[in-house]
Amino acid sequence: MKVALVAKFRNGALVALLRERGWNQEALARATGTSATQVSLWMQMRKVPKSPEVRARIERGTGMLFEDLFPPELAALEKHPLPKEIAVIREMTVPQLREALSREIALPSPEETLIAQEPYALALEAISKHLS
Repeated sequence: MKVALVAKFRNGALVALLRERGWNQEALARATGTSATQVSLWMQMRKVPKSPEVRARIERGTGMLFEDLFPPELAALEKHPLPKEIAVIREMTVPQLREALSREIALPSPEETLIAQEPYALALEAISKHLS
């Protein structure tokens, strides 16, 4: 059978914030005085807030420094966005799939991902290793 492993790229700091607080994107939008659509673009690393007013609202609403949620390297992704997701498809038997799912997948660290010329290539390599 064919098995696909799909990886989606997200702003890890925002994902961690939402999980820690039990928030969804709408709760973050309310806390920062912005729209859920705008938060979605932040989550997908498609936009980085530039307005000092919006940045200040993010810091007040989250109690965190803007730079901790949006490292400067994220601005480069606006010019050269990552794909929304990547997928690796492999032919596998059910026992092979069970064995693959029992292992922990080792994705690159955020620093490696942001520094890499093509960050999704690192994730694709990690996923491929996981499924092989």
